[in-house]
Amino acid sequence: MRRRRILLAVVLTVALAATALGQYGGPRAPFHEYPNIPYDGRFTFVRLKYQTAPNGYWYGGWPAWGHGYPLSEQNLMSIMRELTYLAPHVEEVNALAFDDPALFHYPIAYIIEPDWWSMTEREVVAMRTYMQKGGFIIVDD
Repeated sequence: MRRRRILLAVVLTVALAATALGQYGGPRAPFHEYPNIPYDGRFTFVRLKYQTAPNGYWYGGWPAWGHGYPLSEQNLMSIMRELTYLAPHVEEVNALAFDDPALFHYPIAYIIEPDWWSMTEREVVAMRTYMQKGGFIIVDD
């Protein structure tokens, strides 16, 4: 009877660990920011990066703005390539700060986990200017 309980406990522990691994993707590598590609007129999905507020780092030191980076961009652009004639950049990703003048080359920008973002006055002005000039921001929290 005792062996059965031990075996059951082991099986449940392994099942729980497998479920957690499947749910959260397992351990993540250290965060790596990829170099931006230069503007060439093709559609490029741009992620907005920001200074992460205290306690906003997770996944082994990943900044909050890096959640899903760069896989989410690559997956979305793969879908856009298959379903539209947009011909976007797929493998290449760009991550720009709000106050980076290069942002004005891109009509759509994406920001994630903004609750960990402490906006500076300069970023506020840049965001307002970007939107007033027709920029569209996707906010994901």
